[in-house]
Amino acid sequence: MIILHYTLGFPPERSGGLVKYAMDLMNEQQSSGDEVIALFPGKINFFNKKIDIIKSSDKPLKMYEMVNSLPLPLFGGIKEPQKFMMGASPELFERFFKKIGPDVIHVHTLMGLPKEFLEVAKKFSIKIVYTTHDYFGLSPNPTFYFNGKSFDNDNSVINWAKASENAFSTAKLRIFQMKSYPRIRKLLSKLHGLLSKWSTTTASVDKNLQFSNKYLDELQELKNYYIDIFKLVDVFHFNSQLTMNVYTDNLDFSIKGEVISITNALIKNRNIEYRPSGNKKIKIGYIGSNESYKGFYDFVRFIKLLPISKFEFHSFGYDFSNEIEGLVQHGKYNFNELGSVYDSIDVLIVPSRCKETFGLVALEALSYKTPVFVSKNVGSKDLIESDFIFQDNTELIKEIRKWNLKYRFNHVKTIQEHCKELRHLYLKQ
Repeated sequence: MIILHYTLGFPPERSGGLVKYAMDLMNEQQSSGDEVIALFPGKINFFNKKIDIIKSSDKPLKMYEMVNSLPLPLFGGIKEPQKFMMGASPELFERFFKKIGPDVIHVHTLMGLPKEFLEVAKKFSIKIVYTTHDYFGLSPNPTFYFNGKSFDNDNSVINWAKASENAFSTAKLRIFQMKSYPRIRKLLSKLHGLLSKWSTTTASVDKNLQFSNKYLDELQELKNYYIDIFKLVDVFHFNSQLTMNVYTDNLDFSIKGEVISITNALIKNRNIEYRPSGNKKIKIGYIGSNESYKGFYDFVRFIKLLPISKFEFHSFGYDFSNEIEGLVQHGKYNFNELGSVYDSIDVLIVPSRCKETFGLVALEALSYKTPVFVSKNVGSKDLIESDFIFQDNTELIKEIRKWNLKYRFNHVKTIQEHCKELRHLYLKQ
């Protein structure tokens, strides 16, 4: 089988769960005997603005980059809707598909992808599978989260505009596609953090933001553009029940798809025995970014509600500059340090406020035999027993206090098993 994956990119330019999942899946499919080809939004040619596809590499996979792709709103929000609907030459994609002859196109994101790409794929009767890693396309923000809450139940054009109020201009978005982007990512992340805080404060004060009719009309046109793209998908691969519910509630047409939980190559059924601290303090951990939509500040409030004589708290996964009383902040870590990260905690809390499409960190913890409590907003709750799913801090504290340090660890899905599941999905009529 010839499988073409459209993904966001590869390290060091791109990082995160989507990127690693797509890489691990492609590598496993290739190891299983399939011919795997990757296409990703690549560099910008400032002298010729036409969209083009060029070969990037042959190793470890055949890789092609889409030069001058549509913009990549990685931090969410859309300032100039028309720039996200720029047309591309159907003949370009016809030549590309004739050259590589894919049986299946597996789309991992709509960012940067012109509608014509999928229209030509349909014309060539190539099956299109879309994995719901995020909500971009349903929303201008991949998290569907703005001003302290998810707005998937009120997906109006006005909320698109509000969520885009502090979006980067298209010119700034093009920075994400420069080769020097990894070196300036840290600065942009800090800037984004400042903008996010400003945005939240402003939106809570000014509830009567005014947007031009022209801008709102363009946003509505863009919403319709993405709906048309979703209609071109043959099969939706929902990575959780929660994600399927959000998509079906926000698309007004019948969707064909299946819920199949995801994994990556780091997830293994390790022969580890869970040994909590016993008579010592219970070590509670948080792994993720220090963003409000991830529930980080709920976690900070949570640690103040439990006695430090019985508990200690650790966090990993972000750069920090300020000390937080009662919290040991370990900063960022590498994948090869995961074992020591989980060795240092007895239980993981995943307190997300946004509706996470999955949340691989929960599965990762289970693979290291570390118990997990997840918020109701985490898609991977599908794999967690109900006693370990909480609504808010009050409920979490109640569950933590009555927890007897016992946890039933079930088999975790490996990338090899997941590869077989997706092959079945590809072939299903």
